[in-house]
Amino acid sequence: MVKFTCFCLFFLNFLLVAGQNNKIMSIDLKSARPLNLSSITEKVVPIPLEDQVSITNISLTDEYLFVSSIRSFTQYDLTGKFIRRINCGGFISDNISNASSKCHLSLYNDKIIASFSHESEIYQIEQDKIITFTEWNTISLVRDSKTFYGGTSSFIGDYLFISYCYDYQSYFYLKNLKTSEKYNFNQLVDDVFHTSGDCNIYSLNKKGYFYFIKGKSEINENSIRNIPIKNGHVVFIAKVK
Repeated sequence: MVKFTCFCLFFLNFLLVAGQNNKIMSIDLKSARPLNLSSITEKVVPIPLEDQVSITNISLTDEYLFVSSIRSFTQYDLTGKFIRRINCGGFISDNISNASSKCHLSLYNDKIIASFSHESEIYQIEQDKIITFTEWNTISLVRDSKTFYGGTSSFIGDYLFISYCYDYQSYFYLKNLKTSEKYNFNQLVDDVFHTSGDCNIYSLNKKGYFYFIKGKSEINENSIRNIPIKNGHVVFIAKVK
């Protein structure tokens, strides 16, 4: 992780990009449609958290779920049972950031991939240089001040995942770099558990998985498939097809 940090800080400080290529992906905003959750997932597992906690990021292991907030980390088992909370005293972040940009790191084919919030270029970090992995843009609508790159790009298994906003509307784009299968959607509808509201998805540290979060008000029952809803949010862990 120290090595990752040094490379990213090197980029932010000197903006030295070598060996660039011209791979540009165009995303057609007009073709974005609502998409059912079941269309892209093999399985979805709900984890009702035992207590209320602010969530900025989630990490998953084979035994535990770790939730980070601005000032603490909270550990749960995979049923959502609270184990412990570590208060850090100050502001913490799971990503590398400066005042205006946040760097997200992920792996694809054992290569380190870096993306930055509010940027459409995605980078590959090598031993002594940073090269352009790919770049994306939007078509069919004029890119103007309404376009806001609200997230960072990352990988979910073999899928390149891009999230962004246009005129306060969230958009999501998934492209499998091995099969070229693509999903372009402006709403992910939960047709598995039938919760209300949109599913805003985020990549997980576990290969091929993503997560989304629902509050109690978005769940129509007191349980999800006989799993009781507790006091906190429900974290849904999904595996892509």
